[in-house]
Amino acid sequence: MSLLERLRAIFTINRRQSIYAAVAVIVPLLVNLGVITEGVGGQILALLGGALALLAAILQLVNFSPAGVASWFLNVGRAALYAAAGVVVPALVFFGVISQDLGVAALAQISTVLASLAALVGIFFSIPVVEPAIEEPALE
Repeated sequence: MSLLERLRAIFTINRRQSIYAAVAVIVPLLVNLGVITEGVGGQILALLGGALALLAAILQLVNFSPAGVASWFLNVGRAALYAAAGVVVPALVFFGVISQDLGVAALAQISTVLASLAALVGIFFSIPVVEPAIEEPALE
């Protein structure tokens, strides 16, 4: 059993929904008890939501062929990675792990890399479009 298949068996839709529900209850409780601030709680919810959404998108890869993986990347994966970066980088800035300037630079680099990968995938896995033949009108 591959790693993706094991992850898919562990993180079923019901289990992911249960994780969302548990965290949606626990985080406000921690905020009300004064253990964490409201801002930290919001970042935790955003991080977990982004991580589970990215995990769900990656789990779709289990039974794909290379062309299917390419199609997934162009239609789902790239957006999921953009979304994950859009959640993780601001959270890292918020928690003081990286500076705001580094966060902006990281997002720019991630955007450039994902756009380049999309272009490469599009080149290697493109489906040629065949134009229909144009019939010449019959001369009488």
